[in-house]
Amino acid sequence: MKTTNTKKFGFIIGLAFVLIMLASSAFAACSLQNLGICDRKGLLTIIIQLLSARQGQPQSAESGTNTAANSVISGIPAGFQFSTDMKEGSTGSEVKYLQILLNSDKDTSLGNAGKETSYFGTATKAAVIKFQKKYAPEILAPAETATATGLWGSFSRAKANNILGHSSAPTKSATCTSWTYSSWSTCSASGQQTRTVLSSFPKKCVNGNPIVSQSCTPALPNPTPPTCTSWVYSNWSACSSNGQQTRTVLSSSPSGCINGNPVISQSCTPPPITCTSWTYSSWGACSANGQQTRSVISSSPSGCVNGNPIITQSCTPPAPTTNEVFIAKAYTTAYTWFDNTPPGSSDIALPVLHQQADGIGTYADPITIAVGHVISGGNDTPDYPAGTRFYIPNLRAYFIVEDLCGDGNTPQNIPCHNLSEADSGATTWIDMWIDGQSGTRTTTDNCAEDITGLHLAIKNPLPNYAVITGPIFQNGQCREQFGDNLVIE
Repeated sequence: MKTTNTKKFGFIIGLAFVLIMLASSAFAACSLQNLGICDRKGLLTIIIQLLSARQGQPQSAESGTNTAANSVISGIPAGFQFSTDMKEGSTGSEVKYLQILLNSDKDTSLGNAGKETSYFGTATKAAVIKFQKKYAPEILAPAETATATGLWGSFSRAKANNILGHSSAPTKSATCTSWTYSSWSTCSASGQQTRTVLSSFPKKCVNGNPIVSQSCTPALPNPTPPTCTSWVYSNWSACSSNGQQTRTVLSSSPSGCINGNPVISQSCTPPPITCTSWTYSSWGACSANGQQTRSVISSSPSGCVNGNPIITQSCTPPAPTTNEVFIAKAYTTAYTWFDNTPPGSSDIALPVLHQQADGIGTYADPITIAVGHVISGGNDTPDYPAGTRFYIPNLRAYFIVEDLCGDGNTPQNIPCHNLSEADSGATTWIDMWIDGQSGTRTTTDNCAEDITGLHLAIKNPLPNYAVITGPIFQNGQCREQFGDNLVIE
């Protein structure tokens, strides 16, 4: 027993001697590092460093635990440090290492250990929030907030790097103390002017209290000019053709006034303008009584009335022909406004006296008819020349060839040139224009059917046969038929 106590006493004496030597070295280190006062914690840190140097093992001043042992997390490369801000939607290798780090702690695990990805999704954000809450004193407190956001910023990275064995605690940004400003804005009507901060000092500082607004004295507004109440005008202009006349303001009062409602235009009755020139149609054929007519197509100046257009003149009537040709069995048919080409028109192919299908049935103004034609070798030849007159006693009317019957590239193979569809015995085909605009499709078709048949027709007729004037179909009715008896007036 005595021997044991002696050994213990010797151990204690030895340990005290070692501590005294370490303390002396620590004080000397404090003095060399110019630390001023060696407080308890600083002294303890130096003693631990001295022990570490003797034993070859780095120690923590607070706990004495080996931090290198804590830095080994499977899947994260040795020496790796987090350096990038990340948030939901971020991608890359740092996201994967972050998930591995979070999965290494049951308090912050995503639940996908061994299946970490490079995508920062909602699960990663939730795990980061748990991480920030767990280490709130080291993450949220330095950021001066109590709310874990799930954003992977500098304080979260510093803690993560610390866990990996690195020391990278972020330093808090300094508060700004001076600024460079833009020029002051113009003083507003409410007595305020503003400016913006162009730069601040110290570099990368935050917050502070820059002066970006101040009171000012607004400039007095210009006085509002009075509204004009009376005016001196020029004389009214002549009344225009559209019934308006105008005048201009020469002066207004009171002096310096603006706006108001001066009367500078008014309605008027324009004087009638007499027409002085006209555009005419072609002269009609010379009638048997030695007269020919034309119609006015347009007149000028625009909007004019009256005047003396020349629409009739004397002429030498053509000598009655003596080469009348009586066609006993002419197949007479009719076409109308509704089935013309194009439908709903009065267009004609061979205008002579008329520009469109027309006529009242007299010798001077015969009614348009269409005849068959032949297309061969690039030539289109009507069965009768344009301008050939016919007289049909059944309708007591003169007709003139001004249109063609039969469409397509080979009209000779179809009616009207081809008589295969005419009544038996027909020697020619005459298709008469009966108009029809005053009726319906049904009533005009019925009229056309009524006058279709084999009738006497006289080619190159004398001008003195009896005539019933007007369109074949008018006022909703078809003309009376008289048979093939000739009546001379």
